[in-house]
Amino acid sequence: MVRRPVCIALLFFMLFFFAPFSLFAGGTAEYKEPDILNKEWVLCVTEFDVSALPVSQQTVGSVLARHIVSLIGVVTERRRTKEEYAYYENLARTELQSSTVQALSKKRNERDQLVFRGDPAWKYKKNLRAIDKEIAALEKTLAEADAAPLSIEAQPLFKLSQDNAKGIFPSRPRAGGEARFCADTKSDALLIGSVSTFHGRLYCTLSVWTLYSSSYQYETALVFSLEETEQAVDDLSSDLIAMLSGTPSAHLAISVEPDTALISLDGVVAGQGTLDEHSYRAGTVSIDLSAQDYESQRMSVATNPDELLKLSVSLKPITYELFNIEPATKAAVYSGSRYLGQSPLEVTVQTDRYEYFHLENDKGEVAKTVLPSFATANPVVSFDFKTPIESPGAVAEQNRKSFYNAFGRFWIALPVAFIMSGVADAQSKANARSANMDLYNQAAITYYISMGTWIVFGLTAADVLYRSYRYLSNTHAQSVSIIKQ
Repeated sequence: MVRRPVCIALLFFMLFFFAPFSLFAGGTAEYKEPDILNKEWVLCVTEFDVSALPVSQQTVGSVLARHIVSLIGVVTERRRTKEEYAYYENLARTELQSSTVQALSKKRNERDQLVFRGDPAWKYKKNLRAIDKEIAALEKTLAEADAAPLSIEAQPLFKLSQDNAKGIFPSRPRAGGEARFCADTKSDALLIGSVSTFHGRLYCTLSVWTLYSSSYQYETALVFSLEETEQAVDDLSSDLIAMLSGTPSAHLAISVEPDTALISLDGVVAGQGTLDEHSYRAGTVSIDLSAQDYESQRMSVATNPDELLKLSVSLKPITYELFNIEPATKAAVYSGSRYLGQSPLEVTVQTDRYEYFHLENDKGEVAKTVLPSFATANPVVSFDFKTPIESPGAVAEQNRKSFYNAFGRFWIALPVAFIMSGVADAQSKANARSANMDLYNQAAITYYISMGTWIVFGLTAADVLYRSYRYLSNTHAQSVSIIKQ
């Protein structure tokens, strides 16, 4: 058994030996990761400006806004650029320092006011030392806040503003009031749009103002018809989604001769004549170029993010040859199924092409020709009219219809003949048991009617046989013989 003095001595020894380690362990603070700030990026979509549209078309503005909001809902997060990250980092640091700066400014003002209080020298010095100590502590806190590590979310969650989530589109701010608008709506960016008319079509523009750049960072425009609204929204949104998600877009600069040529990207008109550094989604883009009296051209190009692709294209003019159609008799002139007018008539045919023409005169006669676009000196084209021959296929079709009509009449006449035969037989048996003259006369009439129905049935049967023979023989005459080698 250990004695009590020995136990007490052992306890003191353990405390003396392990105390330094416990002090070092307690004095070492764990490193604490800074909180991640600014975890959301909010966009506010404003009401589209449709004041330039007729009243009957102004609803297209709200339709476009709602469609765009529904499509950009696929964006879940935004990838911040270095400039945007630096802006929000400075903003967070400023907010962290603001309370300390205000307290420091207040203490410095209080120190300046000590001279004017009229305190005795000993008291003035005492108060001055106390305030200087507080100012030094605040300056140390400010320096620590300035040097404190800050972590800003590099890929914040993308969200629409609370108004947009409720289906509300606020009025767009005036020029210069975008920052105040973002502060009021608690947004990081705002999207404005306008719709006007352009040569009978709709012209839509979209612009995105961002808080970190304090400017309109993104702009796009598209020309489309009312029927192409859905496709136009898809194209507008695809490029917009790339911008909002932070995925770099490609840029296209297209110059076309003539300057009246329409430029379409993936089937939607994007400009006319010239397209200056148009932002578009990266990847394969189908470009269509078309102008009146010029051959259209289509191409597919591959675009890369953050790269500018420049294209310069000259469309080939279309040349025509002139023909004079002067038949012997006046006739209607058709190009394919399109009516051109009455002869004599001048027609043009595109060079290096063939075009089919046919004429019909008042007698029902028809003339046909194919005009080649050879280089000729204004040739005169004459026609030989002929009575149109009914095609074998039409004759076979007519015989087929006649056969089916006769077959249908046959199956109507057969049950009628059987029914009238049964009625006549019943009345004949009833007349045999009675001497009533009225019943006799009625039975006689029914008998003759029954005989008539059987005669009609015989005629329909003969007609079916005849129509069947004509149909089969005509079809056999038009069939192609198969020769076995």
